[in-house]
Amino acid sequence: MKYPCLLVDFTEFGQLTVYRLMEDISPESPEYQQAQARDLAKCDAEVKRLKAKFGRGRSWHGKQIRQIAEAIGMEQLYKIVYKPASGIIHGSSYPILSMGENLEWIVAFQKHKWDRYLKESPVFGYSMLCQFYTEVFRLFQIADTTNLDEMDKLCTRLTNG
Repeated sequence: MKYPCLLVDFTEFGQLTVYRLMEDISPESPEYQQAQARDLAKCDAEVKRLKAKFGRGRSWHGKQIRQIAEAIGMEQLYKIVYKPASGIIHGSSYPILSMGENLEWIVAFQKHKWDRYLKESPVFGYSMLCQFYTEVFRLFQIADTTNLDEMDKLCTRLTNG
């Protein structure tokens, strides 16, 4: 968010996300199927433009999560918390690997580590989002910060344990 020229990309990527969700929903009701087809037809040109702009797998910021964490002063938290959380989310072998006393690899489910991940992962994500959305509100000059203030209070409670 240090580059206000990316605000349009930020907004348009959010729009593309909504369009992708609209495409991925599979309503059972014929009535809803027709409404979905109608709405997607109305937005077709815009969806194509945004898909061409962002492609598959690209985001509005063009950065890696580590770069974003560094930019907002959360590099250390990224190093400690994000990697395990990402490993869990993406099905990596990391969360079930450990080294034994003789430095041999052990593949096992270690409940105590997962308990820690469950506590730390939301704190990391929410802390990052809180800082990010504070900056978004400032850049978009959004006057009503009621919801942002609530997010900040929750973030403070999470980080203070």
